[in-house]
Amino acid sequence: MAIWERQDGVRIVQASSATIVSNAATWSTPISLSAPGYDAQFPQVSLSSDGLRATAVWSRFDGLTPVIQASSATIAGNTATWASPINLSLAGQTAQFPQISLSSDGASATAVWERGNGINVIIQSASATITGNTATWASSIDLSVAGQNSTAPQISISSDGTKATAVWDRYNGSNHIIQSASATITGNTATWSTPSNLSGAGQNASRPQISISSDGGKAIAVWERFNGSNFIIQSSTATIAGNTAIWSTPNNLSELGADANLPQVSLSDDGSKATAVWPRFDGQNVIVQSSSSTITNNAATWSTPSNLSVAGRNTGSPQISLSSDGTRAAAIWIIDDGANANDITQSSSATIAGNTATWAIPIDLTVVGQDAAPQISLSSDGTKASGVWEGFIGTDVIIQTKSALISYLTAPPQPIPTLNEWAKIMMMLAMIATAGFYGWRMKQR
Repeated sequence: MAIWERQDGVRIVQASSATIVSNAATWSTPISLSAPGYDAQFPQVSLSSDGLRATAVWSRFDGLTPVIQASSATIAGNTATWASPINLSLAGQTAQFPQISLSSDGASATAVWERGNGINVIIQSASATITGNTATWASSIDLSVAGQNSTAPQISISSDGTKATAVWDRYNGSNHIIQSASATITGNTATWSTPSNLSGAGQNASRPQISISSDGGKAIAVWERFNGSNFIIQSSTATIAGNTAIWSTPNNLSELGADANLPQVSLSDDGSKATAVWPRFDGQNVIVQSSSSTITNNAATWSTPSNLSVAGRNTGSPQISLSSDGTRAAAIWIIDDGANANDITQSSSATIAGNTATWAIPIDLTVVGQDAAPQISLSSDGTKASGVWEGFIGTDVIIQTKSALISYLTAPPQPIPTLNEWAKIMMMLAMIATAGFYGWRMKQR
């Protein structure tokens, strides 16, 4: 399932779904989800584990202010039947930048967004129970404390939809800090905890991302933070009982001395492994880096960062997806064509043992042509991936996609020795045997 906004006199939200055989995807004709007449933007979508249900959210102007809307779908083959949009936020104040997370069976959903309250921007949330493509959404709840602006929310829910954890950026009067709250959910009623501070005070932190384990008992968050000289990538892990999360002291993931930003993270189903990606300046260009970790309770051991993209060319917008057991990963990003004129979408995949990831040489997914904003999703076993991105075709920006089969080779196949090589091998073995015999005789003496 893919979703995007399209200019059609006004911006509308469209979606398409696909069935995939090997690496051949058969995509449906795009369907407009938002009503015409007013702009709709910032769409997000989440798919059930069997691919038969989806729920999407977006922000749409209602004639006075933008409101958050949602729609759910049932999917047969590559044909999705979407319900009429439902308003999640109240009218009267601007609501935008929604995020959505769906239970594995597609029957529960939780969304977050930012909304003005007349004085500040606050983080709000709502949960839903879903039967078929009919969702029953609860009234919106304030997650962040009023009095200062809170922005950039992210959400992740457990596979059964009964637990959720959200993160966001909040101004504390002096600096931007990363905050989080967790919830227990019964039906469509969520009980959220008081927000916790994840990043340290004294310097600005922003752009958080969150991922939780399938049972909702573990979580990992990443963000970028200024250390007085540069922006670095930080992370914290949590154990969660009920809606109470115990977060670790932040770890520095990126190396000091140069700016790193825009991190993304993915967590294994059991919460014991994680992999993160981010762009970092190497002194000449911005490259994509990655680190993997093993996690015990809420303590993560991160590897030294690896360079995924080649040096000498600028990159951006990396995304990461992890297999359910955390032993395989796929990443996608954009990279310039070497002349800093146009962009190419690239991807790489990795096998992960412990916290050591072995990344493949990057593959070009597109020809030169100003690609941007890629996204990637990996199958639970890590053997299939699908990516989408914006592609400029000379006059318009269109949505493009590719699917892939991923083979993970632990070592290249070794060639069969020639007759001459066999002779050399037999001579070497004879010399070793002779040396061993004389060594044995010396010991006997």
